[in-house]
This record gives sequence, C-alpha cells and structure tokens, in this order.
Amino acid sequence: MPHTISAIIPGADALALIPTAAPRLTELDLTGCAALTDGLAIHLATSLPALTNLALAHNPQLSARALQRLVGSANSG
Repeated sequence: MPHTISAIIPGADALALIPTAAPRLTELDLTGCAALTDGLAIHLATSLPALTNLALAHNPQLSARALQRLVGSANSG
C-alpha cells in the first residue's frame, strides 16, 4: 500500500516538515498549493527517496527552471 499525502497544508513551514514526518512517502499531491516555491518543491522531491509520484498541477508560481530540475532529478534517480 503506498504512503500518500493529499491534503491542504497551511504553509511552507508545514510543507518543509513532510520529509521528517513521512520519510517513506511514495505519493505527494501538491496540486494548487499556493505556499509551494521552487526551492521547496526541489527540497521535497530530493528529500523523499521513496517518492514515485509528485503532483504539481495548478502551481503557476513554479518556474520552468525548477520543473526542469525536478524532471532531471527524477530521471537520474
């Protein structure tokens, strides 16, 4: 059974704690998460080694550069 988080999380501080709170997380849905920044998205993706599914739809604040880095890290891992 996959370890999944899909919830409304109040802010960046709470998001940054996800790797500590759920280090074996395999799925994370951050669709439409206004608190998400480029750095935080990269931190989450690189700090959760078991992560196989990261949903980032409807986050226009994320830069193309950050998304390219995320795809690059997924392909190299």
